[in-house]
Amino acid sequence: MKEPNSTVVGIAAVSGRRARTRRRYVILTVLFISTALNYLDRSNISVAAPFIKSDLHLNSVTLGLIFSAFGWTYALLQIPGGWVLDRLGPRFTYGLAMFFWSIFTLLQAFTRGFGLLFGLRLGLGMTEAPIDPSF
Repeated sequence: MKEPNSTVVGIAAVSGRRARTRRRYVILTVLFISTALNYLDRSNISVAAPFIKSDLHLNSVTLGLIFSAFGWTYALLQIPGGWVLDRLGPRFTYGLAMFFWSIFTLLQAFTRGFGLLFGLRLGLGMTEAPIDPSF
């Protein structure tokens, strides 16, 4: 086993820096995967649109309202989401937002009408708003 370079460890200790670890790559991977899922959550409903339209007996107008509901709250809550981010910090805000957008996404599978699906899409936009500023 190779011994660590005492000069590098000594410099890191003197300068107050910690030695680099692989943890940052794990964090980066988790952020990448969660962001990819975040973007998929926004648009995957369009793939299921024909089935949603027939199962919930929706017309094109109500389906369009469901599609746009996400965008309304997402755009409206970008600045308040940044305010919450400044107050609570990125770790807590990101974790809280990720938990709730996961719940809103999960519950969409169990809806049986326009009102609940519309409300869940509004909630999805609301909880995804602080995600991007958290980086």
